[in-house]
Amino acid sequence: MAMSSRAAQFAVLAVLLALSALGGWVALDLRMEGDLSATLEGESVTYQRFHRFEEVFGEVGQDVVLAVEADDLGAPESFAAFEDLLIELQLTEGVTGVISVFSLPDPEAPSTPFLRRPAIADLPPAERLERMLDELPMSADLLAADRSLTLVTVIPDRSIPVTDRAGPLEDGLATAEGPITVNRVGLSRLQLGVAQALTQNQLVLIPIANVLSNLLALLLFRSWRAAVVCAIPPVVALTWALGLQTARGIPMDPIVTMVPTILMVLAFADCVHLYHAISKKAAHLPVDRAVSEAVSESWPALFLTTFTTALAFLSLLLVGSPTLNTLADLGAIGLAIAFAAVFLTVPPLARLVLTSPMKQQSFHFTPVRRAAGAALRHRRAVGLGGMGLLAVLVALSTRTEPGYDMNQHIPTGSDFSATLDRVEAALPGSDRLYVVVAAADPAPGVQEADRARLAAVGSVLYDGAIALPSDVDASSELMRRVAAEDGSAFALPLSAPLGSDGAGTQAYARDISARLDDAGLSEVTEITGYSLMSYIEIRRLVQELRVAFYLAVACVAVLSAVLMRSVRLAIASFVPNLIPILAVEGWLVLTNTPLTLTGAIALTVAFGIAVDDTIHLMNRLRIARRTLPGPQAIEAALDAAVPPVVITSIILVTGFSVSFFSQLPAIGIFAGLVTSAVTLACLADLFLFPSLLAWATEKEDNR
Repeated sequence: MAMSSRAAQFAVLAVLLALSALGGWVALDLRMEGDLSATLEGESVTYQRFHRFEEVFGEVGQDVVLAVEADDLGAPESFAAFEDLLIELQLTEGVTGVISVFSLPDPEAPSTPFLRRPAIADLPPAERLERMLDELPMSADLLAADRSLTLVTVIPDRSIPVTDRAGPLEDGLATAEGPITVNRVGLSRLQLGVAQALTQNQLVLIPIANVLSNLLALLLFRSWRAAVVCAIPPVVALTWALGLQTARGIPMDPIVTMVPTILMVLAFADCVHLYHAISKKAAHLPVDRAVSEAVSESWPALFLTTFTTALAFLSLLLVGSPTLNTLADLGAIGLAIAFAAVFLTVPPLARLVLTSPMKQQSFHFTPVRRAAGAALRHRRAVGLGGMGLLAVLVALSTRTEPGYDMNQHIPTGSDFSATLDRVEAALPGSDRLYVVVAAADPAPGVQEADRARLAAVGSVLYDGAIALPSDVDASSELMRRVAAEDGSAFALPLSAPLGSDGAGTQAYARDISARLDDAGLSEVTEITGYSLMSYIEIRRLVQELRVAFYLAVACVAVLSAVLMRSVRLAIASFVPNLIPILAVEGWLVLTNTPLTLTGAIALTVAFGIAVDDTIHLMNRLRIARRTLPGPQAIEAALDAAVPPVVITSIILVTGFSVSFFSQLPAIGIFAGLVTSAVTLACLADLFLFPSLLAWATEKEDNR
């Protein structure tokens, strides 16, 4: 019979691991996506304005922007190498046009580039470039004043897949030699860098987090058996979740990339709770019975922790963003998968590797138990202090400011980041804004009325006239980017400083808008751009996320009242769940740090995780109250809950902390906010929650 039982356990594990291998194999085709634009899709005025701009003037996000650098591009050797590069790029497969300083039209003959003006053709390159900087105000956006750097925009053939045109373009760039160097900047390069950073997260950081969590389990439980039981289920959950995501065709983007770490770490925490319950039972019961009783006692709490965290994810469905809706979907389904993986994998593993009687783990966290017990003995003062702290934090949270910082999405330490810094220093800015001017005469081409209106706008934007040919040449990429083919509008580019502070893109846009309004041109112009649209839309999403967060809090409060059949117990559990989140938010307020999209998502998810310790303590109280009166039951529940709560908090903090080393600052910020909330939740549940429970149960007992 024993052999038959062991064979059955092996069979179950074999099936589960086979499904895990299948999920891992499918996940090999998981696509990395660095474009965040799907996050911002919606019906808002700002998004639709940018969407219309790209429909009329082209998808600027797919352009390849190059920073060409030299000691002096006006030196004959550098100038010649630069011209050779431009010719090579124009002949490259998959390239439909190249925009550079050679594309800027001559005011005297708009159909001819300024640098090809016959009167200056024989001048040395340095003098030709200086003449251009003096006579064409727009040129300062493309060429540095010291002639050390210039920008080139390569417009791709969008009928050719990105992967097919990447090789020829790289070959064309490789021809750059001698005195010039070429580096990619712009949105397409940013998205490529983000995708590479996401790959690093999945292939390096998540395995490291898993290894560290296992080492912690080995250290804290002093048992290789504990490490085995706790190590395998998170891997099973991760491969199943990633395999399903890949099969559904959902790419890994900068928002969704948070899900695998969350699933793995939470699955590991559930394993710790279940293993701890099994080990306590196995100290005096046969392993098979210990497993059965531990599962029976633990599954309600683990189901509720999974449900509340899934509820936090599902609250994101209330936000009008396709990417956040996908995050809600993957998070909730992934948590269900993790719950199933833990309860399908831990029992057979435990029955195979554990023996009875089991030696209890070495770490009992006696100092923590004593400190928590001391706080419980001063329950009235602690409870009042906790309620007072909550009131202060609620007041502080009303001062939270939503914000957006594009730098959070730029991979650190990359060549892109370094090049972007040089572009930002050499030019008016590395970002791009576009002033869309409605045509004064809707006839195709540039009519006299259009020319007068563009001259007025140009005097505001560039302090000079704008040279445009009379006819819009459909073969000219520059003209297609400036003039709509149907003659309805014109798009004038502006360099803008990258950033979200007072000197950033949005501040520059406000200044331009004010100047256009003073000139009486606000009715015929509108300003757009990817970063500007992102700034406005992400602030809106952050505000919607805050509403979703409070709705999630309300749902959890109602759920707690129903499950506990007590409004007082629900209120008692509500306080330690909310304090950690509001404390982190309060810190942002005190440090004048805006709440970004990453931060808003982190706090929403962290709330779902923070509830976990509260639920486990309530589950221990439920079990203790079967045999002990109220005050003693609370003490017994606290005593039993300290080891698993502390251990899982340490594991959660360790698992998420690995993300600090992500190349994407946003991922590190997410990890920092979640780990801070998890730490504060552990402290609140052990040192505040028992006092509130005593208050709630005393009132109930007196009735």
